[in-house]
Parts: sequence; structure tokens; C-alpha cells
Amino acid sequence: MAARRRPVLAEFVDKFGETQVIHRKGNNGALAIRRSHSTVALAMQKSVGKLVGARVREERLKAAITLEQLAERSGLKGGKQAIYQIEQAMNTGVRLGTLYAIAAALNVSPFSLLPPVTVVLETTGVKMLENARLAM
Repeated sequence: MAARRRPVLAEFVDKFGETQVIHRKGNNGALAIRRSHSTVALAMQKSVGKLVGARVREERLKAAITLEQLAERSGLKGGKQAIYQIEQAMNTGVRLGTLYAIAAALNVSPFSLLPPVTVVLETTGVKMLENARLAM
């Protein structure tokens, strides 16, 4: 079944010169800006989330600790479910404070959990244009 397009309420050009479309969202009638496509930042965020999750899992297994132990050591409210969600990249990303808490609990540098930029660019298909601007 095709996704239902909500009627356009207004269009405007934002400060970056891009046309934005406003529509009603959900049953409560809230206003939202329609996203026509994935942005470079969103694509990179998803990729980074997956790569960080894999590194967290790798380091946790290397340290021979359980999901629950890592959650307790890092002080995450969500417990082992929160660690599982990070490892499986179920959310859009990891907050910096959470990343640092997990790194401290694993006794590694937070930078060791982050993927190199080149890997993120490769996995997202994002390219650097001649004028040093990212594009999909």
C-alpha cells in the first residue's frame, strides 16, 4: 500500500535556499516539515550508529562482560536493554555522554569506538565534491 501524502499547507524557502513544505502530521494535527529524501547527515548518523554498536559489542566481548554488567558499570538507566539497542543500532545514534560512559566502563578511549571518516563515507555512499561539499 502506498504511503498517504498529507496535503501541503505552505511552502517556503529556508535560509539555505531550499524549498520546505509544511504539512499536518499525525492525528493530533501537529505541523511538520516534509522530508523528501535522506540527508547526508542522516545517512552518516545511521552508518556511525551501526559501526559504533559493532565496536561496543566487540570491546564488551573482549572484556568478557555481559550486557547487564556493562550497563551497570556505565550507569545507563535503561540497563542491558539500552546496551543491546546501542549494539544493534536500534536508535539513530549514541549520545556523546553515553559513548564516554561506555568507553570508561570498558576502559578504552571513546575515540577507539568511533569509526574513521573514510569508513563512514564508504558505507554511506557519500562523496566529497570538488568544492569540498558532501553529497549523496
